[in-house]
Amino acid sequence: MKYFCLILSSTIVLLLIGCNSAISYKNDTSNVFEIYNNNTKAIILYEKGKALDSITAHLLSEDIYKVTNQRLNVVNNINAANGNTIVIGSMDSPLINVFLKGETLKEGFKNQWESYLYKTISNPTKKIKKAFIIAGTNPRGTAYGIFNISKKIGVNPWYWW
Repeated sequence: MKYFCLILSSTIVLLLIGCNSAISYKNDTSNVFEIYNNNTKAIILYEKGKALDSITAHLLSEDIYKVTNQRLNVVNNINAANGNTIVIGSMDSPLINVFLKGETLKEGFKNQWESYLYKTISNPTKKIKKAFIIAGTNPRGTAYGIFNISKKIGVNPWYWW
């Protein structure tokens, strides 16, 4: 049994190493969005009155805190957003439409169920330097997009279970 556990743990380590080698990174700095560094601390913006967006925005802030030890401000007023801003909402949200106005999306994307997209936009407003849009085709799609970001920064979205 002792040798079985040793072999099993070695296999798991090899599988984890194999998974990490499959991750690729883009060198294109135009799409880079910095959540936190010594000079930058992003803000999370969601549309007021959207309960699920509010919950997931605060969960994302908490997940980022677990990684950086810095809590991001969560706001629901576009006038309070500045610098780098993570914008959360559904595709039909007026807030998301402020940022995605005139953007052409793949045909049929809006008709998909529980889907999401990520988009980085430079200088969308005078106060917002860079916006990282997390837009779902419906509220649950938005939540999935947010939890996927948490997963990518190293926080298992199911830690609370």
